[in-house]
Amino acid sequence: MMCLSLVVAAITLGVSADHYEVPHWQQQIPYNGIAHLFHGMYREMYVTSDSTNRTAGSIILQNMEKLREGSKELKGLADSVSEAEFHKKYLQPVRFMVLRGRKQWNLISYRNAELSEKYGWDDEEIARFRDMYREILDTVNEMEECLNLRHVDLSDQ
Repeated sequence: MMCLSLVVAAITLGVSADHYEVPHWQQQIPYNGIAHLFHGMYREMYVTSDSTNRTAGSIILQNMEKLREGSKELKGLADSVSEAEFHKKYLQPVRFMVLRGRKQWNLISYRNAELSEKYGWDDEEIARFRDMYREILDTVNEMEECLNLRHVDLSDQ
């Protein structure tokens, strides 16, 4: 019963991306961790600190860096591989980011006053966050174009 309470508490409070794990059966899929981090970033905005006492602001900026680099790399690979290799290795995480992740991503509020108050960010950190936010969203939008060019069904079923 105690274990169940801890699991419920962890789910309720949210789990930082450092502790977020891709389901075991999906770990073999390249870039699935990036796709799941992108999808979970909205929840990450509510984490206040982690076990190493990093603040929410530093956790978020670090995760945004991971997402920016990972999404660029994934998009580059998705654009450069053959149709067969794309469907085998990259379709699932790209499709997940476009269909599921973007819905959560669009829920993130990034008004300057909120970011400054909530995370203690100065103007430079807010600008950095906003730039990364837009850059990541642009990359995901480009991924959608890649899916359209490859005639992938984007119905969310």
